[in-house]
Amino acid sequence: MKLKIIFLLSLVIVIFSIIYIVTLLNKDFVLTKEEEFKDTITVWITTSGLVSALETYQRESGTQMNIKQFNTMDLLIEELELSTKEDSMPDVVEINANYGGDEVLQKGKPIPLETFSNVQLSSFLDSSINNFMYKKTYYGFPLGVTIPVLLINRSILDHHLSTEMVVSPFTSEKNLGKFKKIQAKINENNRLKPFWMFHFDETIPYYWYAYKQSDQYNGALFREFWHSIINDLKLVPSMDSHMAITRFTNMEIGALVTTSEKLQTIQELIGNGFEYEVVPLFPDKSPLLTTGNGFISFNSQKKIDQFYKFLNNEKTQIEIHSNTGWMPAKKSLMNDSGYIYKLPMSKFLNKLTLRQEDFIGRNIIDDSRQNWIRIKEIAKKTEKE
Repeated sequence: MKLKIIFLLSLVIVIFSIIYIVTLLNKDFVLTKEEEFKDTITVWITTSGLVSALETYQRESGTQMNIKQFNTMDLLIEELELSTKEDSMPDVVEINANYGGDEVLQKGKPIPLETFSNVQLSSFLDSSINNFMYKKTYYGFPLGVTIPVLLINRSILDHHLSTEMVVSPFTSEKNLGKFKKIQAKINENNRLKPFWMFHFDETIPYYWYAYKQSDQYNGALFREFWHSIINDLKLVPSMDSHMAITRFTNMEIGALVTTSEKLQTIQELIGNGFEYEVVPLFPDKSPLLTTGNGFISFNSQKKIDQFYKFLNNEKTQIEIHSNTGWMPAKKSLMNDSGYIYKLPMSKFLNKLTLRQEDFIGRNIIDDSRQNWIRIKEIAKKTEKE
């Protein structure tokens, strides 16, 4: 009897197993997440603020965005070198207007921007589109514009500055001497923490390029300029650019040289701690060298054309600019005060956009990254003296 029961149970199990297997074989195949997409675009970026927009495109278009994010442009370039050798280039790569664009464009076969039907070069600011010209050809799709700015701690300096005195590290030796006296007086009155008149964040080469393009440039070499404010006058702390923003928010700096894209971070750190003013690095009518980031493509397929169409959309633009701190690269949006007011730092950006007629671009040149590295090395060596 027991053997019969065991036999029947075994038979039932076998029957159900067969039914289950047959059901699986006849069931509609469920695609994996990767296979649900109709196409794939491989995108390499360095700016985390772009991820949200890329994910939005993946969700809305049905095209998988294979995103690879690098901490620095140097790491991206190194990886790109390997991809060139292995014939596995990404479809789209983010580049910076002033750093590494030449090396990226020398890899593979980048596609001219005019190739894409959904891109009108005339829709971009001249300063922005010119930043992505290489050997007389436009390659980069501009994503946003950044300009050099000066943040002035008014809570401290207004007690020491005369009304006609313009705050700037790029000024005459006479004015720098006056700033030296102001710095000494502030340090004498407050010994709790050190105070410096000026500081620069880590994008020092960009500020020097901007200075050389401005009407303020007096022909000085970078080495001479940096030695004067670092070692002679000691108006800037040495070996400390990585701490520039932190020191400014801690009220240890009178005026900080930085970029407009950093304003949101700085505002979050300061809150209502003290009053500060944001002004373009150089005064009215003086050229302002813009920087910014853009996409270049190594793929001319229709899927990239559709991706660029998505980037041109105002909804996408505001998502990108809100997450990165960049100002718009498109003329229509830069001139739309309503659009600017939608951005997180509109109270500062609205004033900065008024200087757009002074914005100038700088074509990508060979050795641009090497020139950038050279200036940083000079700065580091000078600060160690």
